[in-house]
Amino acid sequence: MNDQAGMEATHLRVAELVQGLHNRPDADSDTVVAELAEHAAVEIPGAQYAGVTLARSGKEIDTPAATHHWPLLLDKIQQRHRRAPA
Repeated sequence: MNDQAGMEATHLRVAELVQGLHNRPDADSDTVVAELAEHAAVEIPGAQYAGVTLARSGKEIDTPAATHHWPLLLDKIQQRHRRAPA
C-alpha cells in the first residue's frame, strides 16, 4: 500500500469513528472528544499520543482531551508564546 492509499484509509477510519461517536445518543460531548483523542492516537500511523486543541479568541488555547501529558504540555507552550495551532 502506498502512502497516499494509507493516508486515505486512515482518514476513512477516523471519519467513520467520528460518525459513530456522533450518532451515539448516550454520549455527552466530553466523552466524544475524549474517545476521539484516544482513537486518533491508535489510528494515526506513527502517533503515540493525541489531544484535541481548541483555539479561541485568536490566541487562547484549551485542551478538552488528551491521551497523555505531552499534548497538554505542547498546548501550554503554545499558550505561553501566544501562538495558536496552525
